[in-house]
Amino acid sequence: MDSKQSVRLFVGIVFSFAAIVFVFVPGMYSALADDSTATTTAAVATSTDGTGGEASNTGGTIETGDATASTTIDNTANHSEVFPDAPNEEMNSSNLTSTSTNDALVISGATSTAATGDNTIEGGEGTNLIVTGNAVSTANVINEVNTNIFNSDGLILFLNQMFGGGLDLTEYDLEYFFAGGPGASPTTDANGQSQCTLLTCLNSSSLNVFNQNDAVVSNSVIVRASTGDNTATSTEDAEIDTGDAYAAANVVNLVNTNIINSSYLLIAFNQFGDLVENVTLPGAAFFDKLFASGYASSTMNSSTYTVDNTNDVTLTGTTTASATTGDNVASTTLDIATSTDPFATTTDPGTAEVTTGNAFSSSQTFNQANTTGIGGTAVFLMFRVAGDWTGEVVGIPDGLVEDRKLIGGDTIVTFVSRGATSTPAGELLQEYNSSHFLAQATSTASVENNVDVSASTGGNSAQTESGTASINTGNAYSSASVVNLINTNIVGQNWIFGVFNVFGNMSGDIVFGGSPLLSISGSVSPTNAAPGDTVTYTFTVTNAGNGSARNVALQTSFDNTLLTFEDARVVGTTTTTGQSWDLGLISQGKSRTFSFTARVGSNFPAGQTANVPLTAVAVNDVMTSPIPSNTASVNLTVSSPGGGSSGGGGGGGGSSSSRRNNASTRSAENSSITIKKTATASSTPGYVDYQVKVYNKKSEGAAYGAALTDTLYNPAGEVMFTRGWQLGTVAPGDEITLTYTVSFATTTEPGVYRNVAEITGRNKSPSGGKVSVKGEASITLGTQGSVLGAATSTIQMATSSPVVGCSGPYLSTYLQSGVQGNEVVKLQVFLNVFQGAGLPTTGFFGPMTSAAVSQFQSAYAQDILAPLGLTAPTGSVYARTQEKINSLMCGT
Repeated sequence: MDSKQSVRLFVGIVFSFAAIVFVFVPGMYSALADDSTATTTAAVATSTDGTGGEASNTGGTIETGDATASTTIDNTANHSEVFPDAPNEEMNSSNLTSTSTNDALVISGATSTAATGDNTIEGGEGTNLIVTGNAVSTANVINEVNTNIFNSDGLILFLNQMFGGGLDLTEYDLEYFFAGGPGASPTTDANGQSQCTLLTCLNSSSLNVFNQNDAVVSNSVIVRASTGDNTATSTEDAEIDTGDAYAAANVVNLVNTNIINSSYLLIAFNQFGDLVENVTLPGAAFFDKLFASGYASSTMNSSTYTVDNTNDVTLTGTTTASATTGDNVASTTLDIATSTDPFATTTDPGTAEVTTGNAFSSSQTFNQANTTGIGGTAVFLMFRVAGDWTGEVVGIPDGLVEDRKLIGGDTIVTFVSRGATSTPAGELLQEYNSSHFLAQATSTASVENNVDVSASTGGNSAQTESGTASINTGNAYSSASVVNLINTNIVGQNWIFGVFNVFGNMSGDIVFGGSPLLSISGSVSPTNAAPGDTVTYTFTVTNAGNGSARNVALQTSFDNTLLTFEDARVVGTTTTTGQSWDLGLISQGKSRTFSFTARVGSNFPAGQTANVPLTAVAVNDVMTSPIPSNTASVNLTVSSPGGGSSGGGGGGGGSSSSRRNNASTRSAENSSITIKKTATASSTPGYVDYQVKVYNKKSEGAAYGAALTDTLYNPAGEVMFTRGWQLGTVAPGDEITLTYTVSFATTTEPGVYRNVAEITGRNKSPSGGKVSVKGEASITLGTQGSVLGAATSTIQMATSSPVVGCSGPYLSTYLQSGVQGNEVVKLQVFLNVFQGAGLPTTGFFGPMTSAAVSQFQSAYAQDILAPLGLTAPTGSVYARTQEKINSLMCGT
């Protein structure tokens, strides 16, 4: 007798959820998603006059919140599963035939938009401010079309999360790969009832599986995220600060899939946003067992064994992703009055600043079409990280091969099975007592994907008359992924296929079987010691993770001039910052305790008490970057007896310590710092040479955390500029000398200019009392910047600054970024004097100097830029800029 099982599935049900609509109709499957839009643009500007709305006379503020929009389409059309040995399907027939015929038309349209931008504040005389939140927009389309599963067990997982944690696949039960699955199910169930399986009583003379699939799939996905397109105008300050924009689209097409007498695991995982946790996969024990006993046999116990597949696929469409942070305009509109007097009183011109975030975009399409897998175990796992990945691969099993590459800025990591032979245990899983086995599939698929993703934080405009127009844009992230798994035929195989997309940065690891989690605690005994004493440090390292920690190292950092560790039974290595010991293996859930002996150095200063800290971290080949839980700090207090002398009385006797000890004792008290500031006229007219000398007496203590500041005051007592240097510890007997030259312009106001140098620090120790000493030098300027006299003082005074005078052209060469030399020094001095740029006079033309030049060019745009037809500063010094500088400096 012939028994046929024919499956032809059409569903006529409509599901409707929020922004997702699923429509199933006979012969046609259509999924349409409504637009899902979250926009935070209704914020109202607040102004000081209380009028609300847009900024009026005194400026206003718009602050938007974050916007998140997410659209999901999950289509399942024509999914059939046949289990011949299931209850009510048992048969002792001479012929067993399973036939599936599927026709599907799937049309999906998804649009997702998130916006916090497009805000406007116009007019007003105060400060106008626009601050936008982040915009996150995602679209996810999953199509499972024409899936036929015959006598097979497995999982198909489509997992999506936004800014979530990690993924742990060990939480899923995968034991069906090894026992109780189709083709290897027990002859009795859990209640002891006898069961019929393909290996036992079916005993068909012929086993035939026929699948015919026709599918047309069309996807149209549009994703937009925007925080830009803002406008702010004001007579004073106008500022725009945009949030970040994230846009991501994911499309997975599982079309025409035939799985026969197999065990399978199919995963599509998508993380929208950064992933900071681990992705945990089954461990080595699982894969060892899978490869050892799970290989299928292609020899089935049949007289004929035929797998015949005819596949045809057409793939069309485009996948694009774009990210922009530019197209911003910050401008000032005030006209600068023409004047021959550079110091004439005018309204200060405005300044314009634009700082853009980073733009990241990537699009990837993965196609696997017309594939047939027969027998064996096949594993393919692909990870795609659209941002930066700083994690590691942990515990890769022996049966998998890793491959890692960068494609278009994305990190692609794949794990593929080696492809081994069958084993006797594996062969038993797939034996059929049929004289003939035929698996035949005819699949035709036409798949079109049109995916357009864009993220933007730019397109902003800030305009001011006399204030600062500032635009700061956030980062823009845009990513698109399409996975096409078309016309796939799996027969008698353990099949694992997984695609993992991270639309953002990933700092977690890819872990097979779990990862260790180390923590450490430490102590020292005794906690107080004197120079020359020995102390014992004890550390306990615990592994609270779900995997063993191999090659554990205990690394300590301390002042190795004050502590020396003695030999121990554990192998140790001296490092530049301390000591390291190799602890070996710490199993899951276990703790190990280690003790080490150290000696306190005898070179500790007499008469002092100080804390000697030690930091310990526990790391291994997986956890190479310490975190708070695997870091411990241990403090040891060291006290050294003081030196000095004692008298015997009666005019004699007594004793005193050596001169060195007396010096050490006094150094524990106060330092004795002197500072001398001198100013002398240079041989070049208009220039002054300055020198600062700092000296600490040999017989006194050190000054800790010392810093030197130098300030110049004009004749009105106003600060012209201040510079500073960090000196660190000034030891007894140290002498520090700083020299530099300042030039004074011919237009500099005559009078006395005071230059004050001050050194500050702490006595006794880095936490001791404050000390401050000043030295002053002054010069007298005549007309045309001539130096009429200089005076020097070593007692309590103030600081210094630079200006210039000319005997010829002040600048004689063209200057641009990357140039260095004395001409650059002169340029930097000029910019400091005329616009308070605060540049270090290093002689190197770097970004700071270029920005200061741009500011100068904008201030004198009518003289420098307009004659050349330029609308924006160049940041370089060419003919027009040089001419203007020379005229201001030399009065020409």
